[in-house]
Amino acid sequence: MTKTKTKANLNMRAGAGTDEPVVIVIPNGAGVTVTGDPWYPVEYGGYDGWVSGKYLDLDAAPDEPSHDYISDAMALAKSMLGLYYRWGGNFTQEVFKDKRGDCSGFVGFVSETMGYRPGSSRLYNYTADQMFDNFRNGVWKATEITPGNERAMDFVFYGGSATNAGHVVFAVGDGRVIGSSGGFEATLTDADAKRVGAMVRYDDRNFHAKPIAGIFRPAYAEGLTRRANTAHYHGASMVRTTRGNSTGTIPISNAISVARFATRSQEA
Repeated sequence: MTKTKTKANLNMRAGAGTDEPVVIVIPNGAGVTVTGDPWYPVEYGGYDGWVSGKYLDLDAAPDEPSHDYISDAMALAKSMLGLYYRWGGNFTQEVFKDKRGDCSGFVGFVSETMGYRPGSSRLYNYTADQMFDNFRNGVWKATEITPGNERAMDFVFYGGSATNAGHVVFAVGDGRVIGSSGGFEATLTDADAKRVGAMVRYDDRNFHAKPIAGIFRPAYAEGLTRRANTAHYHGASMVRTTRGNSTGTIPISNAISVARFATRSQEA
């Protein structure tokens, strides 16, 4: 148990949440005893839930938003290895193992899930060529990178000219790329994908039949929509999400966003 004191007139509630009934109002500066591990509302990968403060390092210096995003987004991308290609798909199927999509659907799904949205629409609603045009024309802020100097989560485009792109993947940072590759307009079923080896996979940077049209490093810190104050999560814990009564486990050492309540004259 820990002794502490209040910083404002504080509502003691019967449970975690402002919808719970108020038991008593504790005056500002009153001494209280914390009798259990605190739980914190957090956001991770587009989900909201609660985790035990026992496993949060709240005093850790947060990573730069872009660095934090890159490590989390690459982890999600790698977890999708082996999912089959499907022309026109965007990997938004609810069951993870059933997710299917094409190249722009893959980079768009990973980006949207992890909070990067440089335009007004979800990134998976754009084709590879539309993404390419927005980056190279400065509509979406990014730095153009020369081949061989790419880093993890840079966008790598392939096409027949410097103004056209027909395929997009992420750079891994070691000379490889990761993306939903190997398919085409007729790849519409799992059987089609199996026949041509079309799936989320690793490839060498120069694997594509067409040359690299451009590589862009987005200004991730400016395009993130759901990144907040971060704390590092040590160990695995169950999170009860707001989507029904399902639970999920946040992987060890992943950075998560902690949704903090704003300070008011009388706290919730």
